[in-house]
Amino acid sequence: MKRLLLLLHILLLPALRLSAQANDPEVDTVLFIFEQNPGDEKWILKKAKDDRYLQVHYYRHDTLRWQYPALADTTSWNAFTFRGYRRNGGIENEGLTEHSLEFTRHDTLYRFTEWTSAREEGRTLELLLRIGENETTFPGKTDEKLGSLMIFEEFSDLLPNRYWPE
Repeated sequence: MKRLLLLLHILLLPALRLSAQANDPEVDTVLFIFEQNPGDEKWILKKAKDDRYLQVHYYRHDTLRWQYPALADTTSWNAFTFRGYRRNGGIENEGLTEHSLEFTRHDTLYRFTEWTSAREEGRTLELLLRIGENETTFPGKTDEKLGSLMIFEEFSDLLPNRYWPE
């Protein structure tokens, strides 16, 4: 019995360390926060400072409800799909950006999308949830301090841009 407990301890310790590190501000960098508008739900996209993992943490009433992927390791980047498009120019060229990040958890597709437009001088955020054929979208707060999905352009070696067909 002691050997079994020791073996479990040895096997689970690295996973527990990774999980603890995933919630450590010394180890994590917050890239983007989606807050429902109105609402009390929040999704925080975080990465390890050394780029080892990418995770989304879901909060309701400021309590962590789940994180995805559950294990913070180098394969976590593969659980996400990034799409980004940018057309530079001012109002006369109708400059715009469109960026999205999506993942699937328990048969539910989550897609965060951000649009900016020079003509409309603003930013729009939304979260699309799709379960089977049913879709629902939620508007997000557009406060600049919440970050931007555009930052994922900087991680093309870990999370390729899938906007253009391969």
